Order: sequence, then C-alpha cells, then structure tokens
Amino acid sequence: MFRNIIKNADEEQSSIVPYSMRDMPLHLDSQEVKGHFNFSPSRTSSDPKKKVDHLLKEIEDRERYVKQITDKTQSLEKEAYEKGFAQGEKAGIELGEKRFDSVVKSFTEALEEVRRLKEELYQKSEQEMIELVLAIARRITKKEVSTDRKIILSMINSALKYIADKEEIRVRLNPSDLEFASQHKEEIAEGMEGMRNLIFKGDEGVSRGNAIIESNRGIIDCGIEKHLQKVEEALSIPVGESPQVEGEGLRESKEDHDR
Repeated sequence: MFRNIIKNADEEQSSIVPYSMRDMPLHLDSQEVKGHFNFSPSRTSSDPKKKVDHLLKEIEDRERYVKQITDKTQSLEKEAYEKGFAQGEKAGIELGEKRFDSVVKSFTEALEEVRRLKEELYQKSEQEMIELVLAIARRITKKEVSTDRKIILSMINSALKYIADKEEIRVRLNPSDLEFASQHKEEIAEGMEGMRNLIFKGDEGVSRGNAIIESNRGIIDCGIEKHLQKVEEALSIPVGESPQVEGEGLRESKEDHDR
C-alpha cells in the first residue's frame, strides 16, 4: 500500500523514532457501544401512540450514533494513511490498522443492533398500532354518526337485505337513535319487498350507531362496532389466509335467535 522509502547512507545511520498513535483516541469499547443500545420498552408510556413515538425516537438516536462511528472510521483511515506515509513507519501503520479494525468491528456491531431494534420495534408495536388505528376509527365513526343521523338508516337498510323472512322485523336501537329512525320507518319498509310489519324498539344495551335486527329466522347484529370488529379481525389474519367477505357476518343467526 505504501512505497518503500529509499534512505541514503546518512539516513541509515540515524535512528528511526517509532510513531505513536496515542493521539488518535478512536477506539470504541464494546461496553460503550452496548450502552448506546440499551433497549428498555417497559419504561415507555402505556399509551400506544406515545410508546410507538418513543421507540421510533430511540431508533433515530441510535442511527445517529452509527453515523458518528462511520465518521470516526473514515477519519482514522485517512489519518493513519497520511501519517504512516509521511513517516514511513511500518509499526505506526500496523497500529493504525489494528485500531481501524477495532472501529470497524464496533461499527458492524452497532449496525446489527440497529437492525435488531427495528425488528423488535415492528414486532412489539404491531398490536399497539392496530389498537391505535381502531381507537381512531371508533372516534371518527362515532363523531360521524352523531353529526349525520342518516348513517344508522343506511346500516339498517343494508342489513335488511340479508333477511329472508320479512313478515315481522324487530329493530333494537339505542334510545338516542330510536326517535330519528322511527320517523323514517315507512320509508324503510317501502323499500323492502315483502315487508309486513317493522317494529323499532329502544334498548340501552345497544350502543349508539348500532342496531340489532330480529326476525323469525334469526338475528343480525349490525352497526359501527360490528364493522370495526371485522376490520380488527382482518388486521389479525395471518399472511396467506383470506379475510371474511363483505356481508358474510350479516347473515341471520338462528343460534343467536334461539338463545
């Protein structure tokens, strides 16, 4: 890597002072590296969003640390080359190469730690991210239901399409939705062929924006919560399996009716 320096007769008689690289404090102790990657998810907030933000912040901090190691590595390589070439001191070059190898090793370990932390973050935060998404979806949909009362009518109409026996239909609603839905009872009945008797009842056990539809053949549970449950189930399905098709969960359940 370096050219041999041809010495004259006088230079051969002079002593060569070994070059010391103590001025290059670039060695990274393994404990120092591990200290930058002490991952403790248990100390993060119990709130899913704050926990994810905290973990992402840790990843960014550790990636910055890896960049610092990269900069030190490049600086060491350049300095070892320049000083080693200037003095032609083999011992100094070898020492520089050893310290360079040490930094490279620390750099590699740091990269592996970052990769491991990212994988750990994805695995541990996946369920929390699902819960966060569903919490946001619930908040948005409940707000939509409170501002747009026609949403509950649309849900009831969609569910009634899956009822075969329409001789007598009983719809249980939250009392806050009952009055508005009752005002449109005739409109709903006229849109369903074969509908003979449509009854709306108030039920405190039914959440706002939801409806329980009963017929002589079974029960249909429809509304916001039912749809959000299907979203949650779809997000939890392992890769390779097929999610439930739209409308499949709205089929009449004779088993529920008998209970």
